[in-house]
Amino acid sequence: MKRQDYSSENPAANNIKGQLKEAKNIGDFLSCWLENRLLESPHQEVFDKYYWSYRRHFGQRMREAYSEQIKEAIELIKARPEAKVLEIGFGLGTESLWLSMEGANVVAIDILGDFEKAARRRKEILEQYIGQMLNCEFRRTSVMDLDEEEAYDVIWMEQAFHHLEPREAVVDKIVSLIKPGGHLVVSEVNALNPLMQFQLFISRGTNMYFTHVDEDGKKILIGRERIVTAQRLRHIFAKRHVYCKSVRYFRIFPNHPIFDKFGRLEKLMARNWMAPLQSHFNYVGQRKG
Repeated sequence: MKRQDYSSENPAANNIKGQLKEAKNIGDFLSCWLENRLLESPHQEVFDKYYWSYRRHFGQRMREAYSEQIKEAIELIKARPEAKVLEIGFGLGTESLWLSMEGANVVAIDILGDFEKAARRRKEILEQYIGQMLNCEFRRTSVMDLDEEEAYDVIWMEQAFHHLEPREAVVDKIVSLIKPGGHLVVSEVNALNPLMQFQLFISRGTNMYFTHVDEDGKKILIGRERIVTAQRLRHIFAKRHVYCKSVRYFRIFPNHPIFDKFGRLEKLMARNWMAPLQSHFNYVGQRKG
């Protein structure tokens, strides 16, 4: 794929520029990347594989659900301009890029080199389109290798905590990286949802771990969809003086067009006694100052 033509004389470039600048939420932002193949090979192939489900379908209900995942992190950043943010497990960098566009100073880590390369290229392309340099740094490293002298106002994880092992040691490390008074925001799959448990059991069985060998030959233990409950997060972080400020449940139906018409019902169920059975939740904790 040829490199993009960002010039003002290119109508397609102007259209994409408008979509990116005028995105009202992260769902709109990701939709622009899904609708326009902005990356060159092999980065575009990495992107397509990572977002295969959204490539298949990313209707209004899923855009809203996707935006719900980052709601609390956005609120914290807007309340504290230029907050120093750490994203653990950045994937392809969508959330980190959006947070930096909202004004945060972001350090984002992941252990996969192809993710890092694609995310860095996305940052370069985005900066070209919006005409603005972003305070967003992508690093290929494990959370266990971060310097504890480098503490953060907000630590953000989206569908990443269930991969981090060994869990107790990782929790200790995460807490050490939060500034006193700082916040931890975890968006996760809910282990109390029976359909989710069934789906994961079918896909992975009882094997809860595997070992990843990185590009440098280092072995890293990874949880294989070892999902958690909000109550478990409350407990393990409270033991380390990070106290739960809120838990919010959302989403119950899978990503399929047939469920799009049930969006209002889905939101209603998140507000009643069935909320803890929803498939996703956001936990917000604050470290004691």
